[in-house]
Amino acid sequence: MPMPKHLNRTGMGVFLSEYEYFAARPKRADAIEYLVNKGISRDANGAEHRVSGAKYLFEDPNLLREALEYIVYSAPKATAQQKEKAASLLKSL
Repeated sequence: MPMPKHLNRTGMGVFLSEYEYFAARPKRADAIEYLVNKGISRDANGAEHRVSGAKYLFEDPNLLREALEYIVYSAPKATAQQKEKAASLLKSL
């Protein structure tokens, strides 16, 4: 199973580390500023790319579930800790 497009866009690590932030559905401009200020993205263009992917994931419960299932069951580069966090988040949906 290939990585879901919007998860790839956001980045698996960023998706998991900032899950709670994106789950709160911040405004696009606020989220871009947050990612740049936190050093996750070097510039607004990169942050915009990540925010766009995250917004798609959190707007559609099916996409969100698919992304978490991918991390738990199929992601070859996911660490045990990432898989554990994704499994926990998946259970809470």
